[in-house]
Amino acid sequence: MTAHRASIRGLSLVEVMFATLLLTVVGAAIFGFLSATARGSEARRSMCDPALESALAVRRLRNVAPEFRFALRVRDEQALVWMSDLVPSRSVHTSEAGLLRFDEEQGLLLLETVDAAYLDRNRTQEREYPETRYQQLSDHLETLRAAGALVTTVIAEGIDAVRLRPDPDAPGALRITFAVDSHETTFVLAPARPEEPIG
Repeated sequence: MTAHRASIRGLSLVEVMFATLLLTVVGAAIFGFLSATARGSEARRSMCDPALESALAVRRLRNVAPEFRFALRVRDEQALVWMSDLVPSRSVHTSEAGLLRFDEEQGLLLLETVDAAYLDRNRTQEREYPETRYQQLSDHLETLRAAGALVTTVIAEGIDAVRLRPDPDAPGALRITFAVDSHETTFVLAPARPEEPIG
């Protein structure tokens, strides 16, 4: 009977070189993946920078409401604002008002105004509100939202929280604070003509 012996030998130089090459390729791929992930996180942080988003929000608000007049009623995440004085008077008309509100689910700051085409078809919805009736104006806009008569404009996106406050130093101005990834920034939306407050 022939005895079989297992041949015991070391790795050849070719095998060592192949293993080293394979390890280098795998290591480079892992390093590239981790680098791309880090760059993506950094890009997300810069895209969601609250200071950048607030600067864009100011620009969008100025485009939508270049004649912003007054913050009429301000709650934590919603503000009733007087957008312009289309009908010169000491009161606010439905077509001149807007709701600035934060949509927490989508991380959006929205400005809702009444659709002009809707008001053209439904003239009874164009109403006049003196200072003592801003709550009724707010309720009216909520009713028009339910009727699908509001136009929504995105003012800011990709934000975690928004705080709206009246500015104590400027009557009618609105302080808006954005929070993104635990970083905050605040800017002030001031009336176009602060020397003409309503009253």
